[in-house]
Amino acid sequence: MKRLAVVAAATLALLAVTGPADAALTGTLTISDPTPSVGDVVTFDATVDGKVGRKQKVEVAVACVADGVMVLQGAVRPGQPFPLTFGPADCEAHLRVVEMVKSGVYVLDTVRFRIAA
Repeated sequence: MKRLAVVAAATLALLAVTGPADAALTGTLTISDPTPSVGDVVTFDATVDGKVGRKQKVEVAVACVADGVMVLQGAVRPGQPFPLTFGPADCEAHLRVVEMVKSGVYVLDTVRFRIAA
């Protein structure tokens, strides 16, 4: 069980930042329901200020942990529905710009929320 907790923590850290911040890009992220329950479907609204390049994509990466174990993980484009299929869990959603050619990932904003039972 301890090994799973370490893997879950490492995965959350990987989702957060894997590249240097690009000072030319800033952004904000909001969740449609800040207190969701299991079975709800949420959307993440985002604004990105600055020029997103042709070989970059904007996404929201979500990771949820319950009792130290990763129980829900995924990525969607802003505005797309994201079903909350497991809980209760503590979650983080990261607004990211991903370099499609280079291997950079820039986190512009983070929202933390809890999925209730």
